[in-house]
Amino acid sequence: KNTVYHHLLSETIDRITVPDMVGKVKYARLLNGTVVEFEEASSGTVFRIPEDFRDPYDTVIVVTLGE
Repeated sequence: KNTVYHHLLSETIDRITVPDMVGKVKYARLLNGTVVEFEEASSGTVFRIPEDFRDPYDTVIVVTLGE
C-alpha cells in the first residue's frame, strides 16, 4: 500500500514541508481521521496540522500516495 507516516514530536509544529515525496499525495489525515490540509510547493509538499488535534508527544500524519 502507498502509505507514509510522518511523526511530529512537538505540539508547537503547525506545518511541515516534506521535499521529494516518492509519489503524488492523494490524501492526508491524522491517526484519528482528522483531515490534514496540504499543498504542493516548490520546496516540497506542505502539510498544515490543525491546532486542536496536535498531540503533545507524537502527532502522526498518515499520507496516502497516488500512483
